[in-house]
Amino acid sequence: MFGARGAHGRLRETLALLYVVFAAALGLMWLVEAIPPTRDALAGPAWDLKADHLTARAYLRGVNPYSAQGAVASGLAALGPSGNGHPPTTSFWILPLAGLDVRTANTVLAWITILLLLIEIGVTMHVLRYPAPVATAWLALGFVLSCSFMTYHFGVGQLSGVIGFFYFVGWRAARRGEDVLAGLALGAACTMKLFPGVVIILFLMMRRWRAVIAAGAVYLAIAASMTARFGVVSWRQFAARQGPIADLWMGSIQNQSIHGVLSHLFHPVCVGGPSPVLRSATAIALLVSAGLLGLSGWLAWRTAGTNGFDVSYALFVVLSVVTSQWTWEHYAIIYVLPILILGATLARAWREKRRPASAAVLMAWLMAVVVSWRVSIQTKSALQASVQRGHTGDHLKLHLYELLNWTPGIVLLILLLVACRWTDSAALDPPRHTGEPRPVHAA
Repeated sequence: MFGARGAHGRLRETLALLYVVFAAALGLMWLVEAIPPTRDALAGPAWDLKADHLTARAYLRGVNPYSAQGAVASGLAALGPSGNGHPPTTSFWILPLAGLDVRTANTVLAWITILLLLIEIGVTMHVLRYPAPVATAWLALGFVLSCSFMTYHFGVGQLSGVIGFFYFVGWRAARRGEDVLAGLALGAACTMKLFPGVVIILFLMMRRWRAVIAAGAVYLAIAASMTARFGVVSWRQFAARQGPIADLWMGSIQNQSIHGVLSHLFHPVCVGGPSPVLRSATAIALLVSAGLLGLSGWLAWRTAGTNGFDVSYALFVVLSVVTSQWTWEHYAIIYVLPILILGATLARAWREKRRPASAAVLMAWLMAVVVSWRVSIQTKSALQASVQRGHTGDHLKLHLYELLNWTPGIVLLILLLVACRWTDSAALDPPRHTGEPRPVHAA
């Protein structure tokens, strides 16, 4: 009997070693694959970073770049009608890079993004007790960096990776009861883009007031520092620009938000030219988003006294992305944390033989979401251009790739809604031997 147990143990050790070698080799292969496109992307114009970079330089010179005269003086007018569509607080984070040229600044930002992504994946896998967390984190890092949405992320010089990291810090702190740190992280994320504010609603519903107050404090502090130079009028000028920018970009085939998808129903992507924002699409999008927010809040409230915080948090992270005005491909990096949380949740439900069949089905859908990231994000745009040139043979393929473009976020949202519904059962309780503090749900 002891010999059989020993043989079984040796087999497990051998399989574990083979997995580590496999993960290391495949992760390295993906990383090598990612080098050429990343290098080419970093040599590009980095349009998004350039806008924030010029805005940061305007701040240092005491110029308001949101005014017509300031846009010309700062060079933003040369970027076209969009100029800088980000709020005045976004460029706060680019101030340390303002002394560098845009290409160098983008390279620095890319390395920071990679480092933060590695920390996020590695720590999350350790906390959630993924098998061989170091090797698995290396594998996941290589996979994400090899996806075309990350090439796009680096090419335009985006902050989505930093926002995703702040989401991770907020989750890690909140589940340890460190609500002030969680609020500081989420408040900082809100200064980059406004949509992370949806996650703060979760803390409001759970009455974790310290997190809410900390988020508001850090946001107001950064907003005050930027407003001191740009002037209060810059916020009104920023808001006035959002309508024309939305008319230009809302109907883009790249827009994966609920609002964007509904806009495509009224103005199909196979039809040429941008579509102005339609009131009917906006009204439906608001109703759908409000309904999803209400449903998610109800599920989170039901599990406030259980161990369902992880899944509730992941749900609100995805909800914040898809209910935003627009959701671009590079936002997919924000889904890394929710996917890791959901993967661990489903694996635990299957392993403990609680709803194993349902867990297996949901895991298959989750894997399909991850695999879909390997599809090039350029294909749909190329098909759109082909159809609009009159090549009708690509019409069906265009709409299939359009569907593939926005489905991952919506599917992930549905999977998390189902998983959140499960969290009132003992099947999803975190293992008691992990050393992780039980989440604190009250301030």
